[in-house]
Amino acid sequence: MGGPLFNLDGEVIGVALGPVPPPSNGAPNPIKAFAIPAAVAGYVIDQLRQFGEVRRGWLGVRIQQVTDEIAESLGVEAKGALVSNVDEQGAAKSAGLEVGDIILGFDGKSVQGSCDLPRFVAETLPGKSVEIVVLRKGNELRKMVSLGRLNTTPVAASAPSEKPAQPDKPAPTSPPQGTKTTKILGLDLASLTDRLREHYNLKPTTRGVVVTADASPAPNKKLAAGEVVLEISGTAVASPADVQRRVDELKKSGKKNALLRVTNHDAPRFVAMSLQ
Repeated sequence: MGGPLFNLDGEVIGVALGPVPPPSNGAPNPIKAFAIPAAVAGYVIDQLRQFGEVRRGWLGVRIQQVTDEIAESLGVEAKGALVSNVDEQGAAKSAGLEVGDIILGFDGKSVQGSCDLPRFVAETLPGKSVEIVVLRKGNELRKMVSLGRLNTTPVAASAPSEKPAQPDKPAPTSPPQGTKTTKILGLDLASLTDRLREHYNLKPTTRGVVVTADASPAPNKKLAAGEVVLEISGTAVASPADVQRRVDELKKSGKKNALLRVTNHDAPRFVAMSLQ
């Protein structure tokens, strides 16, 4: 299966990977086949010729798209790749990148969205020193980063993550009987206790405010029971009262969205919640 993919002028523009299997429910598949762009295939071939293997760069960050809602909450343009977590052993940590940075440029290339960065990093040889342009609290900074190598460390390179990671076992959908909750931003929130950490299979060191339910009407639900709110628009929270206080501050400042940093079993991400 597979082979060269031609355009109407007879030029090779990619390498076909073969047909996509039909859905398990027997429905027609609108996707007929996948193909690798010629530029990517050429890079892989060059690597195989030079090293006998494919070597890809590794930055050591978890990123996500800067949506319109996230951009509004931060007061920035909806572009770039938002850093939701920095690996302690990665190149990004050594270079001084921080959670909340928005990566706008990588090695002279513009990062328009979160899909751009993983490709740029993967196509860069490990060990190469590159300049990364980041936006941090309204200030544009330039950082020099010496890339690590993918697959030599336990964390994937620059993988976008807009959805919570799946724990080893499903989290309970309701809190233990007698749990005191407060409804804020359509969320049922509770202060973390040892009982709730055990109930939701959280680490003993986890700090923040646990979500026991997202009461928003479908399809607007954004958080799941057992996720923990760590920060709201840059301010750490430890109780529902902290959350309410920060929400009130944001409303008074005229913000339309609050930016929550949440975690689900060590997979931090940002979620914008409407203040309307």
